[in-house]
Amino acid sequence: MKVGGPSQAVATSSTGGYYVMSSTGRIEAFGGATYYGAPTFPAGLAKDMAVMPDGAGYVVLDAWGGVHEFGTA
Repeated sequence: MKVGGPSQAVATSSTGGYYVMSSTGRIEAFGGATYYGAPTFPAGLAKDMAVMPDGAGYVVLDAWGGVHEFGTA
């Protein structure tokens, strides 16, 4: 799988694998990481992501300070 466009953030999961987030907030899971969904933002609005310590979810942070939770985050 490949994320369309440049990557905005990359995060590893404690349970294995990693996530790549595009500038639109789209997340792709690689290496066995579980995909929990993702928002779609206008380009540049999604700023970063963080995987929960237990690997059972992640959050996407937006430019307005919003936190979008997926999985058990």
